[in-house]
Amino acid sequence: MMDKKLVNYELFQLVQSAAEQELSEQDMTEKSLIDELQLDSVALMELAAEIEERFGIHLDEAPSLLELFDNYDKLLEYLQQNTVDNYVSGKENV
Repeated sequence: MMDKKLVNYELFQLVQSAAEQELSEQDMTEKSLIDELQLDSVALMELAAEIEERFGIHLDEAPSLLELFDNYDKLLEYLQQNTVDNYVSGKENV
């Protein structure tokens, strides 16, 4: 089972890799992946693909993908809810 701390750790690693810079987890609170980390559209698409692969979810089912990527905490919350829900309902790695 993927717990919330593991989701946070995995997402942080993916974002840090996409940003190509050293970050601290504390620095990520309320950060915009678009504005503050300056991820361009290509980097965002690559990050989205890596998130889908790592967490076994489909981000195209998210209500607002742009809104998720505009705030690290919202993205983290979405992943925590959906990966835990997917595991509990038996849909992990769909």
